[in-house]
Amino acid sequence: MIPEESEKEGRPVVVQAGMYAVEMLSKRYAMHAINVVIVDDLAWIWWYDRQGATQSSGVDFIKDLPCFLVLIATSRHLGLRERDIDATLRRDGHQHYLKRAMREYPRNDRTVHGIHPRRKPHAFDVVFRDREDQTNVKTAAVTRPDKILLSRYSLSGRETKDFEAMQKKVTQADAGMKRYWPEVTLTSEAVVLERAVELGRGDPLIEGHLPTVLASYDLDYSTGTIYEGIQKEGRTVGNAIDGSRCMRLLLMRKLLPIDGLHANEFLRVWVLCYRRHFALWMKGFEHTDISIDNLLYDPVTRKGVLNVFDLARVRLDSKNQVTGRERTGTIPFMAMDLLSSEYFHGETVRLYRHDFESFLWMLPYRLLRGFATEQDKGLREWNTGNYESCRSAKSDFLMTQMETWQVLDANNARVWDGIGFWLTRWLKRKLDEMSDLRILKKRTPGKLSRNDLDKISRWEDQSDQSAIQVLKEAESVIATHLAKAGSFIPFQPLSDEEFQRYLPSPSTSASSS
Repeated sequence: MIPEESEKEGRPVVVQAGMYAVEMLSKRYAMHAINVVIVDDLAWIWWYDRQGATQSSGVDFIKDLPCFLVLIATSRHLGLRERDIDATLRRDGHQHYLKRAMREYPRNDRTVHGIHPRRKPHAFDVVFRDREDQTNVKTAAVTRPDKILLSRYSLSGRETKDFEAMQKKVTQADAGMKRYWPEVTLTSEAVVLERAVELGRGDPLIEGHLPTVLASYDLDYSTGTIYEGIQKEGRTVGNAIDGSRCMRLLLMRKLLPIDGLHANEFLRVWVLCYRRHFALWMKGFEHTDISIDNLLYDPVTRKGVLNVFDLARVRLDSKNQVTGRERTGTIPFMAMDLLSSEYFHGETVRLYRHDFESFLWMLPYRLLRGFATEQDKGLREWNTGNYESCRSAKSDFLMTQMETWQVLDANNARVWDGIGFWLTRWLKRKLDEMSDLRILKKRTPGKLSRNDLDKISRWEDQSDQSAIQVLKEAESVIATHLAKAGSFIPFQPLSDEEFQRYLPSPSTSASSS
């Protein structure tokens, strides 16, 4: 790297090297990236992976030329894994594809039977062996990494990428392959989904509305390996292997993002998805990462599907407890109460209303985009890794922009003017009211009425009754304004009987007490 070029572009050398690393890591199956940063007569080796970045000591290639030559000679003898490709990957021209595995990797109760090369561009076969406890997961698939369904571009973290695949059956069923980098300590999403499917068995709001996992596979590689080696040499302080990640492949039935749907269809599927989420929450299954990318639909059944469960939690009792680890969420869609230092320090309990608020933020994000103006710039300000900046931008939206921003086309306008605006306005009233009551409680608690105290208590309540009340109010807003707008989608609020199904019966409550 030439320092003068970085100065001309106005970027520090380290930032420029990081940008190159992002490009290298964006390759379909890259496990890590290695860069050499040269400034004057010093060279540093940088190692990047989904866990972070590590810098070596500088080498003066003029004063210590033999050492530098050994470094260059060593790099010529690096194998595929050391360069950035797992042992089960092979380079063929400019394409990468999986080859036949030389050994078997038992992970998540599944074992890869073989991974076979295909000479067609970009494609490869993956064959999964039967699980001991289930015989219906034996499958093979042809994957197409060049056909991207969803991609998240990042230097560290999960870096999820979904691409097309085809299950090798008589019917050649369409499927999707999800490749991502979860923390190795997290339970596999395939196992979590099995639990969710079991919880939802017989529930019309859940059954058939969850992703179908056909097979899963973890590469026999962990980002923590190199950091563990460095730590053993005493080169780091603290736990260097905390947050270690592995590459995981999930073969799933093909689903499509709801973001590309017609506005009316988007709203219909959105309703199905928030009801799926509610039903799972009431059964103690918390998703904790609601975002527009995690809502999909089945193109065959047209059902809404709640996706991405690797960060989900199962509640063991009727109340959550602060564990110091409640930091999950996609910032642009997170609830306003969670865009705070208290939440990111693990001091805030996640409630049902927090996840439901994430559903509400999808409406302006989806329906008000499309302008090459300050309006789109304002929405892009939500999409940041800084929770304080996002909170400020969303506060501006609620205070002024919500009333003045325009909608690009008639279809989006119908949904926004008919439902989206009124739901967002309902959210604003709730947030403003609670903010005022909290200020009164802190400064002049004696002025609060009994009714005010009850409102604060219900707002912070962790009970299932509180979750039901939140959804009832929101669905009442939808039903009222949808009727005024001409009922452009079929909608019937959940009945008291349907809500009651998720509450324990009086006999159960009495016996448990």
